[in-house]
Amino acid sequence: SKDQALCEQWRNQYPTLFLSFKDVDGLCFEDAFDLLKFTLSQFCIDHNELGESNAVDRTMKQQFYALNKTASEEEIKTALLTLMKMMQAHYGKPVILLLDEYDVPIAKASANGYYDEMLKVIKTMMSTALKDNSALRFAVITGCLKIAKESIFTGTNNFVSDTISSAHLNEYFGFTQEEVDQILSDADQTDHAEDVKAW
Repeated sequence: SKDQALCEQWRNQYPTLFLSFKDVDGLCFEDAFDLLKFTLSQFCIDHNELGESNAVDRTMKQQFYALNKTASEEEIKTALLTLMKMMQAHYGKPVILLLDEYDVPIAKASANGYYDEMLKVIKTMMSTALKDNSALRFAVITGCLKIAKESIFTGTNNFVSDTISSAHLNEYFGFTQEEVDQILSDADQTDHAEDVKAW
């Protein structure tokens, strides 16, 4: 907040599409797919202004309303792209995509035997949303699975994958050595410093 130039450049300057796939789970593909549709429909309900906007193309509005009820698999696969294009038309600016727990549908599908079906949906969704999408300003995608393993993002340009072993963001996440020393001192556990460092 002390960096006024940064705040002026970014704060409230771009429309943001935030979704979490944490609840996209099921014992079969149909159940998980229904929960994916539900997740997208909740976004549409919360952002009904997109469906009513005069700046948005009629065809996109039809897909928007289908996401609330009767969306086909193809409409779900392209839903992120459609929503971002609608947001860009409505707000006049490209969209920041924040997608949390992108990997839950893939992990649950792998555990329950419908991996190939779900991978096909998520891969197309990511490809259409991230590759050559003029409505996208940038995206932040988070999850626990290593991204390269899934090959979901193979066609994406300018892709950076940060993992727990990436060191260039250490100052922003976790604890510094000084902070760990202080915590151990406060807890009167400094004799465990080497063990904690090894962990």
